[in-house]
Amino acid sequence: MQIINDDMREQVLTHYPEQYHDLLKKQILVMEEIINTNIMKYRFSSDYREALDSVLTDILNGKFLGRD
Repeated sequence: MQIINDDMREQVLTHYPEQYHDLLKKQILVMEEIINTNIMKYRFSSDYREALDSVLTDILNGKFLGRD
């Protein structure tokens, strides 16, 4: 399951300097792997889904890039 499509991923990357692109791609990939591994929890547990969606939102907003 792909959590964001390629076009959206490219749009997100345009908001950050190129030096962060690999890190962002890896963070998104990890989230996809977590969701795929726990797909039943993600589909049927609203608490689990909200938690993962919150982390994904933080990733897309660049909060885990180590920038000040």
